[in-house]
Amino acid sequence: MDHQAAGGATPDTGRELGDSIRARCQELAAGVTSLHPLAGRMGDASAKGEILKALFEITRQIEVIKKQTQRSERRDESRLL
Repeated sequence: MDHQAAGGATPDTGRELGDSIRARCQELAAGVTSLHPLAGRMGDASAKGEILKALFEITRQIEVIKKQTQRSERRDESRLL
């Protein structure tokens, strides 16, 4: 997704970019979290289980994005020293 389409100016610095990525991750995580109760009400146990596994995997991948963003910021900061 184009950053402009996501509703904001293009970040210029590593810190601004990291903040923007974290904000989008937070939005994604909130959306995924809101799906959990809906999936829990599914009558089909097999489908419910697969959906919950997929939601867990999405959450895991969002955490990977956040962690890699933080590591990248730390590398950028250490280059400035």
